[in-house]
Amino acid sequence: MSGYYDATPQRIPHTPIVISGSASTKYGAVARIVGGLTSLPLLSVADLVVHESGKSAERILDEDGEEAWRAATLRATERGLASTPFGLVVVPPDVLAQKAVRKLTRKAVLVAVRRDFEDDDLDVQVALDEAVFSVGSDEPEHELARRIVDALRLTDDQGA
Repeated sequence: MSGYYDATPQRIPHTPIVISGSASTKYGAVARIVGGLTSLPLLSVADLVVHESGKSAERILDEDGEEAWRAATLRATERGLASTPFGLVVVPPDVLAQKAVRKLTRKAVLVAVRRDFEDDDLDVQVALDEAVFSVGSDEPEHELARRIVDALRLTDDQGA
């Protein structure tokens, strides 16, 4: 790969890789960089919900309520994991805290981008504790992405 974006993945994981993190981290940016470095397809659960509903997350919560948001994100997570069996799925931490979503993500590799001092609620912290691999958010996003790629052996040029 040599630091340049390839058109096709060098290595294809056997299960989806779910990337989430503490609310105040840039886990979504890290996931997008991992996608770029590996050429793996990437789906964002929040983006799927917004696309399907035609409303922003804030508008869904304001107009339809928290239960509608939970139901929509559960459906989007199911769809994302089914349609991306060997790619990256970005799941917001509040969505990951839902027990039904956590049950779905147990079939995937969960990667968490975390802060040393987390201010997330307990359900989010418990969900992130199930991660196969965790990285602290104190490094630049590109460095975090490289550590994830290397740890999960997603390219042939490890440590390059």
